[in-house]
Amino acid sequence: MIATEKFVQDCFDRFNILCFNGELPQIPIEMGRARKCLGKFHFCVRRKFLGKKEYYGFKIIITKAVDIPETELEDIVIHEMIHYYIAHKNINDSSPHGTVFKAIMNSINQKFGRHISIRYRINPDADCLAVDDLNTSCNKTYLLIVTTFSEGQCGVTVCAKSKVFELYRLIPRYYKTKKMELFLSNDPFFDRYPRSNTPKIYKITQADLQSHLPGALSLELVRNVIRPKSH
Repeated sequence: MIATEKFVQDCFDRFNILCFNGELPQIPIEMGRARKCLGKFHFCVRRKFLGKKEYYGFKIIITKAVDIPETELEDIVIHEMIHYYIAHKNINDSSPHGTVFKAIMNSINQKFGRHISIRYRINPDADCLAVDDLNTSCNKTYLLIVTTFSEGQCGVTVCAKSKVFELYRLIPRYYKTKKMELFLSNDPFFDRYPRSNTPKIYKITQADLQSHLPGALSLELVRNVIRPKSH
């Protein structure tokens, strides 16, 4: 069958109760068009104080480009739900399909007669297809200088790490600054700004700062060292 959003949502609701004790909150479900990647669990990561990771932005993507037998399609949805369970519970695993993932997968297979796998062959002549590649747009880190201008507006500079000391020194020479703050963020929102080797500031709204700066690690420059800001 060709997956539909309703079918995937019904699977999520049913197996959430059956396999995960109803512990998984609802997340967005999207239909993809990939032919080699049958499903995907998407998430973002940001670092909080002292480097602690916080996971957010969860969603499950299931392809609608491949005709898949219904039971196999159910197994693919459960596969993605296992990834979601591990991220939601903030469980450390040895790899994306590591010992924790395999233990949960094997337990569900044995208890409920499922055939969840890491890779699937839809028919004997088909290539072996990946169930998923864990997808996160948050692998990058962004070293940010957030500047408040004397007029009250704000700007952001995504620094090249080798230039942060130089930029922190030069920016007040080129702009009328009221305050400058330094942060380390994993939020992919900041990927829209180029990494700067020169004192270039891009204007940013207070609303965007309030939405995307929480969770970033506040830093300070002490002599020739960048360190978490003391509170």
